[in-house]
Amino acid sequence: MSYITRLRKRRPSTPREPIRVKTVIPTRRERARYWLDSAFARGTTTLIRLLGLATLALVVVAGLALWLAHINTGDSSRSFVEGGWLSLLRTMDPGTMGSDSGWPFRLISLCVTIGGIFLVSSLIGLLATGIDSRLADLRRGRSRVIERGHVLILGWSPKLGTLLTELAAASANQIKDHVVVILADRDKVDMESDVRRQLPAHSHLRVVCRTGNAADPHDLALVAAVEAKTILVLNPDAAGDAQSVRCVLALAALGVQPETSIVVELNDASRADALRSATDIDFVPIVSHDWIARIIAQVCRLRELGSVYRDLLDFAGDEVYFEPIPDALIGGTFFDLVRGCRGGVLIGRASSAGKVDLAPASETVIARGDLAIVIAADDGVATFVVPAALDVPHDTSRLDRINHAPDHIGILGWSPLGLRVLKEFDQFLPLNSVVDVFYDDAFEMDAPLPAESYQRFELRQRSGDTTNAKAIENLVRQDSLDCLLLLCNRSELAASDADARVLLTMLEARHIMTHGHAIRVVAELADESDIVLVGERRLEEFIVGEQISALLMAQISENRSMSGVFDELLAADGAQLDVVPAHAVAPVGEAITVADLAARTAARSMYLIGIAQHDTVTLNPAQDLSLVCDDDLRLVVMCCSDQ
Repeated sequence: MSYITRLRKRRPSTPREPIRVKTVIPTRRERARYWLDSAFARGTTTLIRLLGLATLALVVVAGLALWLAHINTGDSSRSFVEGGWLSLLRTMDPGTMGSDSGWPFRLISLCVTIGGIFLVSSLIGLLATGIDSRLADLRRGRSRVIERGHVLILGWSPKLGTLLTELAAASANQIKDHVVVILADRDKVDMESDVRRQLPAHSHLRVVCRTGNAADPHDLALVAAVEAKTILVLNPDAAGDAQSVRCVLALAALGVQPETSIVVELNDASRADALRSATDIDFVPIVSHDWIARIIAQVCRLRELGSVYRDLLDFAGDEVYFEPIPDALIGGTFFDLVRGCRGGVLIGRASSAGKVDLAPASETVIARGDLAIVIAADDGVATFVVPAALDVPHDTSRLDRINHAPDHIGILGWSPLGLRVLKEFDQFLPLNSVVDVFYDDAFEMDAPLPAESYQRFELRQRSGDTTNAKAIENLVRQDSLDCLLLLCNRSELAASDADARVLLTMLEARHIMTHGHAIRVVAELADESDIVLVGERRLEEFIVGEQISALLMAQISENRSMSGVFDELLAADGAQLDVVPAHAVAPVGEAITVADLAARTAARSMYLIGIAQHDTVTLNPAQDLSLVCDDDLRLVVMCCSDQ
């Protein structure tokens, strides 16, 4: 027999007696107190109603007493209404009873006045408390937004300042104020302070801030998401897409209208397909890292493209527009459409199905329903006329390009964006090029892929201190180096610290180059305001990733079709920008107009969008501008990637 069995035999179990709870019947006083506690817990509005009813009851009882007892009130009229009015005055103001006569009237007035002191003072206190509570709610940003056709921004990001600035520029020619509502998990007062600091003065943009969870359908209803014209979802996480995915699911649960334009910032393009299959929402994904890498690689290839991309992406200067094509040009060729364009430059067409075709072949036939894609100063500025017949046959031979593609690129610093940049380099660099990567060994990060992963260039990599002057000098002073790319390590450091390292490296490189070979420098920064700390010089180009993604979102928010344009322009196998020498289409020394240059390049399916001369790039130059062809005149064109 075990020990446990012996214990059970020694201690026989005894049944427990049930616990009997004595039923206590609440008294009337306890019931009344419980009712009052419940009423008080309902809030200020309920208390104000109760006090109002109590005041009314006091006035009615006093008025009935004066009327039924025929008490002399000093007035010939002894009606119930007159008695109630006198009681109400003494309830609101204790000094009113100073001139009363007759002790019966004085006693009733005294009781009414004492009751009024408690009731009215409590009512005033509750009103003050309610107003304070309402002001606190307003400061917390929890009041409902009553707007329709507004732009709704979900989340907070460093790119928000640029985004608001571009939206303000887009609404500059509108008479009616443009409303932007921001929903973010931040204090409303802090958000409004940041917005006032970043938003241009005298803009037509009215910004409303609310505090809440952008992935909560109840908070989305608070900012009238179903009434919004455009919804922009910002991704605060540089490493994942969890918040963006939750926001899209919350919009789907809320039942956003199909006509609402939704732009979602993502880090992984595969998330878009998964979201589309899980919801019925039609949205435009912005995978900004891929586009930023494409722009950085293109700017490293051709210095003139930095200003061109800025002009195309922002709302200052010239932008891309979709314009209708006159019936007289339907059935003609794209070459005829280029020659007939006035007030802008033609870069492509959009079919009636919405497919974007940039830099098509010059013999492409224009179909009914097609829209012309032009670069112009404003919407509706570009027009089309039937072009005159050519005096001489146009030359369709291929053009020799200016080969500014660097054979030797140095990369200082490293970030996850570097892998995408190397992938872009492998698309266009000449064979047998060299890319030197010098990354900081103080941080744990993914190193570049092995050298054998790239076909068009030799990859050489080493690690060390990227801010060390001697190490920078060893890289910069290489005679064959054409371009130096400085990458910002935002994955391991805060934005300010990452920019500080880039700026320090920039200053070291400047100092070294003042005593030797001058090369082009392309620097990636996280904060646009840091550019003013060192100033921009010749042969230097600053790329701010947050700024580029904000510009892309602003453009697509104003016109959803712009997503197709940028997909085509920034894709590896799409249309691309290039630079050709002017003497390839016109003899040196010949005086020629921009319109003639555009016609001669269009004959080769290369479409003139700007001119570069004396380190200055002019986008969409006037067509009647006369130029003298020389070795310094260069033409910025758009063409197919296989041209």
